[in-house]
Amino acid sequence: MLDSSLFIPLILGTARQRRQSEYVAKIIVKQVAARNGLETELIDIIKMAIASQSREKR
Repeated sequence: MLDSSLFIPLILGTARQRRQSEYVAKIIVKQVAARNGLETELIDIIKMAIASQSREKR
């Protein structure tokens, strides 16, 4: 049987200090994940930036 769930990624696209959007993003991800037939993931650019910076230092 095919997986018929819809994947909706949520991109947190700001790296500013004291960003308020992170709290809202986490609430949205939690609400979307609770719905049947939907999958989601929080993609945080801060975590991506840290990973790419550590690779550049090598």
